[in-house]
Amino acid sequence: MRRDPERRAAAARRIAVIGLATMREADYAELASRLGDRIGADSACLRLDVVERMREQKRDGACVVVATATEVRLAEALLRRAGVPFDLLSASILAETPEGMHLVDHRVGQRKAEALCEAGVRLSEAEFITDSATDLPTARLSGHVTLVGAGGRTRASFAREGIRFEAFGE
Repeated sequence: MRRDPERRAAAARRIAVIGLATMREADYAELASRLGDRIGADSACLRLDVVERMREQKRDGACVVVATATEVRLAEALLRRAGVPFDLLSASILAETPEGMHLVDHRVGQRKAEALCEAGVRLSEAEFITDSATDLPTARLSGHVTLVGAGGRTRASFAREGIRFEAFGE
């Protein structure tokens, strides 16, 4: 599966579905809070240069929007623990169903761009910071794109799409 990203992604989704099948809302909320706190406290898991950049932008009066495919409670806990300031968080949403926790709004790819537009974010006036080619739909709508820690394939994808970008912290 290492050479087949689509197959790897499908396997990861299936594993997540299995893991969430027996979980209830309260259990998930507790787990997300603990995991977010642990990740947010671990400097090895964070891009500290990006965190500091976001803090500076907030101090300078910028509206900081965090858009992530990560589940909202996990993202909130991580951002809180890491001390990342933000005005709006747009993140994926899990809900409890009879079959366990289920992803009801996965904010990845085109859906991430749609959710930001629905929230009233003026992407054409925004700086969009990403490390992933899955964010091409949002990048296409953004006024300025910054790639952080993006690999060669991601950079090539943005270039093929004609998206001009700045590299940060590399």
